[in-house]
Amino acid sequence: MSGIRVISGIGNKMVPSLLASDMQRTIEFFSNLGFRLDDAYPNASAPTWIALTRDGVTLMFYSEPPHGTPQLPTCSGTFYLYPENLDTLIDEYSRIVRFVWGPAVMPYGKREFAIKDPNGYYFAFVESR
Repeated sequence: MSGIRVISGIGNKMVPSLLASDMQRTIEFFSNLGFRLDDAYPNASAPTWIALTRDGVTLMFYSEPPHGTPQLPTCSGTFYLYPENLDTLIDEYSRIVRFVWGPAVMPYGKREFAIKDPNGYYFAFVESR
């Protein structure tokens, strides 16, 4: 049989774990975007690690960088999310946060907009055209 080879055991979900410069500000920012605090260590009032979720998307943040990792938040790329309805999210988020770009159809054919969180990470919300 030819075609695509399926590799089992890897899973179908990836969850970024990102350094936060200010954990409370990060929680407030994403809470305003409809994410809920799902888990916190050691506790919700003074966490050093959190998991935030919305619509099946999980983002983890930590405040104490592991040995050998950057001491400040850093990322050279963008995290792309594919919502069920981009127009609904545009309407919701345009009243809450400034868009860094878009909404626009990009040269590569995707319609998207992006935001920047308080840690400097870029999150783009995308739909295929």
